[in-house]
Amino acid sequence: MARHCGYCGSRGHNRRTCTLLTAQMNQELKDAVANRDWHLDKDTDQAATYSARAHRYAAAIARRTGTNPLTGEAAPKTSRGKRKCSYCLGLGHNRRTCEVYA
Repeated sequence: MARHCGYCGSRGHNRRTCTLLTAQMNQELKDAVANRDWHLDKDTDQAATYSARAHRYAAAIARRTGTNPLTGEAAPKTSRGKRKCSYCLGLGHNRRTCEVYA
């Protein structure tokens, strides 16, 4: 069964890998940065709103592509917690590798 994108409706990819969604997010980021710069030049109080919007879009693009477009840094990787054994409740191993259970 072929993949079906929930964003553009095309087959062959899903929403996570949709190039149209990534392009749309990049355009929204450019618009937010342009609006922020315009409001900073005009010295209005809306600059903070567009700055926050730009950072949200940059974070979302970083999760999709692996690189933050505003800073050029790599996106932070999510970390999992330490393994916990269900038998002895010790940390760092699971029940399968538990020495107490063996």
